[in-house]
Amino acid sequence: MLLAGMLLLPDLASAKGIPIVYSNGQKITVAQSLPDSVQINGEHVNFAVSFNQFAIFWIPMWNYGETKPVLLTDSKTTYYDIEEEDATYLEQFGIDAGKTPKIPFWDRIGGKLIWGPLVLLILWGILPSRKKKEEPRHEEVAAQ
Repeated sequence: MLLAGMLLLPDLASAKGIPIVYSNGQKITVAQSLPDSVQINGEHVNFAVSFNQFAIFWIPMWNYGETKPVLLTDSKTTYYDIEEEDATYLEQFGIDAGKTPKIPFWDRIGGKLIWGPLVLLILWGILPSRKKKEEPRHEEVAAQ
């Protein structure tokens, strides 16, 4: 089955006048390159993984939905779901198409390594300012 239109344009939002670039939707990443002889409709394809992802400023925050193996063209504009006969053909290249490939490290973990400490730093900066200890008044000090 042919599905097109993978390219997602980032959306813009605004917080206090500062533009925030975010994307939300399908992302497809090549998991393993295949020989040039592997072609569909005259175009070379590679083994890839398809998943949904939410990102801010091109840094992935989380993945959601179904993760599935697909065949992606070199132009990265078209992908094909893997049919049973495709899975049998891919076995000769050492690919188990029945097993979903891993999402790459950056998309799976990388963004959390950036966003986690950033959120903690923001919270650390905000919370102590609300818990300031009141200094004793001069009258109270003199009474003691």
